[in-house]
This record gives sequence, structure tokens and C-alpha cells, in this order.
Amino acid sequence: MRVGLPQELTHIEWIEELKTGLSYLIPDIEWIHTPSVKDRQPLFPGTDACFPFKKMVRTSLNLSSRVDLLFIPRAVSLDGYLMCPNFRALPDIVSINIKRMDKDKTVPVISPLMEIRNRRQLDSLIKKTAKELISGYGLHGSENILYGKDEQNVKYQRDISHSIALIGHPYLLEDKRLNNGAPEILKNYDFRTISSTELPFRELNRLASSYDFYAKKMYWRPGREILGAFLYFTRIRRPAGIIQLVAFNCGIEALLRIELMSLYRQMKNPPPYMVIVCDEHVQREHVVTRIEAFLDIINGFSIK
Repeated sequence: MRVGLPQELTHIEWIEELKTGLSYLIPDIEWIHTPSVKDRQPLFPGTDACFPFKKMVRTSLNLSSRVDLLFIPRAVSLDGYLMCPNFRALPDIVSINIKRMDKDKTVPVISPLMEIRNRRQLDSLIKKTAKELISGYGLHGSENILYGKDEQNVKYQRDISHSIALIGHPYLLEDKRLNNGAPEILKNYDFRTISSTELPFRELNRLASSYDFYAKKMYWRPGREILGAFLYFTRIRRPAGIIQLVAFNCGIEALLRIELMSLYRQMKNPPPYMVIVCDEHVQREHVVTRIEAFLDIINGFSIK
């Protein structure tokens, strides 16, 4: 059975783990993540949602014509911290727009509720979801053999003093369309990068817990991840520079980027820091110009 899972969601750690566990239990699943170029669908742009969320909706709609069912987890909270409310509504928005495009089209949307604090809860969700897929959609497998994976606690050890640290939402860091090609541009100038996705959330969460955000607890999971990464690269392992990739119209980052800039100004001799807002423009010239200027600052970098 062909099951569609938007590629943007696979960059979120727990969702990727959920997918891997289901693949282990139900080998019949053929995962489809990216739509065909020719299967473009209207986006319904009249919304205040962020660019990545609109792309997730677009990918889901495109996949609906190529799969037997869509698998879109309803991510409410991960590691005990809240996700953006848009993730809670994503399955419903996709379902409504599928009917809006074609009233005769019936593509089931499976949306398991994700309120995950630890590996045990994830294993329980994998088992429950596998049982639903086997009993409801004729897939063959076993919901009794739990997928097991040891938690990784490996710290990145290579020298990053000449690398650029990239921080931001994981789907923004990993999707070249969402990040306007920033990692690729840095590579073209012979700069290696290190991403916050390469660091364990446990470490990022510990660092975020050491800092009061407006005198209250940061309850957004993505916010804690970004804040922790910023503190990691400014206090623990110093890179040549830090670039924060921000999604246009992201409410969480609208507040967080102001707080990080305020925190940055209080630091003594921090590494160079820049914010790049990633939006729906397909041209990269504006991103190239900003990165070139940023690299000029770093170690007297000379543009070739």
C-alpha cells in the first residue's frame, strides 16, 4: 500500500521515528514523501500561516492523487512541550481542501495523536497505529512486536571553529526549498556547516532550562530547541558564525528572534550572528548577497 507522508514532516525527529517503527512492523507500506512535479495543486494562499506550513499542505494535496492513504500525525506535544498549533490542525486542513478540490475524491487521512514525552509512549503509539492500519486497511504485519531503538547520546566532536552553525526549525534546516538554499550557498564558499538537528534535544533542552524567557518557562518545543542551540553555539562550542533561519510569518520565531538578539547583545565577544528570513521567493540572489556580506565579516573572508 502506498502511504503518503509529507517530506517536511519527516524532518521532525519523533515523526521520523514513528514512521520507522511502522515500517518495521508493517513491511507492506510503501512510503511516498514527495509529489510529482506535474501534479501541482492550488495552494489557497489566503492565509496567515507560515511558509513551511503552506508547503506542507501543498505537498499533502499533491500526494493525495498518488497514494492509497495519507498519514499526517496530529503533533500536539513532543518531549512534553507544545508544538505549533498549526500541526494540530494540519490533518483537518488537508482533508477539507481535498474535498474542496474534488468532492468525489476519497483519500483516507490517518492522523494519530502525538503527545509524546518519552520512548515508551512512542512505542505505545507505534503499536496502536500499526493495529489500526492492519485491521482497517488490510495491511499485513504485526502490532505485537515493538520497534526498539536505543536513544542516542552522541555529541558532535569535530572541530567547528571554521564552520557556520545553522539554527532553526528542523524542516527549515533540511528542506532546500524552505531554506532558500542557504546551506548550499555556504558550501559553495567552502564553509562547512553544523546544524542544530545534529545535537540531541536533551542537551538543547537542558541549556534552554538554564535561561528564563521573559521570566517564564518556554513551553514551545521548537522554541526550546532553537534557544538551546543558540546557547550551545555561544557558550559551549563556538563556530565561526551563527545563522538563524527563520520562517516568514512564524509566530514563535517572531518573538524568539527578538529575545535572541537581546541576549546576543549582552554577550562578551560572541561569534558573528545573522538572521535570514526564508520565504516563498524562488530567487536566491538576496540570500547570496546577505551570506556574502556575513562571510566578509568572518575572519576577513574575501569574496572570490
